[in-house]
Amino acid sequence: MPARPECHQPAPVFPRSSVKTYGLLGIVRGSTSVADAEPEHEVMAWPHLLMTEFVVLLGVLAGLGVISILFNAPLEELANPSEPPNPAKAPWYFLGLQELVSYSAFVGGVLTPLLVILGLLMAIPYIDRDPKDVGIWFGGTHGKRLAAVTALLTLAGVPSLIFLNAHFGVRRFYPDAPQLIIDLANPASAIVVIIAACSVATGIRARSWRLGAIVVFTGFLIAYTVLTTVGTVFRGPNWGWVWPWEG
Repeated sequence: MPARPECHQPAPVFPRSSVKTYGLLGIVRGSTSVADAEPEHEVMAWPHLLMTEFVVLLGVLAGLGVISILFNAPLEELANPSEPPNPAKAPWYFLGLQELVSYSAFVGGVLTPLLVILGLLMAIPYIDRDPKDVGIWFGGTHGKRLAAVTALLTLAGVPSLIFLNAHFGVRRFYPDAPQLIIDLANPASAIVVIIAACSVATGIRARSWRLGAIVVFTGFLIAYTVLTTVGTVFRGPNWGWVWPWEG
């Protein structure tokens, strides 16, 4: 019986839409919130989240109601342009900025806000682009420890700078000093330079700009809180230092 001739058929050609592609996956250490994100592992926004927020809202309103009953907040008399108050203080949320302006109008009122808001805080998302530990408070244990140390050092450093400026400031020993020297040698400039330098040093040393961002945010938050407290409680006539019990 003669051998059956082999049939050489051309390879089938599949349309481009039916061609399957495959991706290369890798296994890494760590956890992610996306894993096991099934419907039975999720909580609906209504009623769980919204009810919690509503209860918190009621608590805040009740607290404000109790405070308004216990503490009287009368309006002051009409403003008299011929007799301005001494000192003329801004609203409490601007007193930190007014404290900075008292040292140098340019550094405290212009340069510091621009550097802090535009140059440092708004630049954090563009500098810190590491997806690791995103959504975790302070980025982990090291971040919490660094934030605590930064807060303590700022709490001690800012009052020290104010004390040194009051007793050993440039104006005290050199009343006719040029404005450039006043702009450079004052607590406002020192706060910006020290916190920015500590942030950069932390980022380089730890090789983590997230830790550097924690230093920036914590330092300026605590510094502004201290400056606001000083401007509210410890500043009297002619923006001089007064103790609260002195009236």
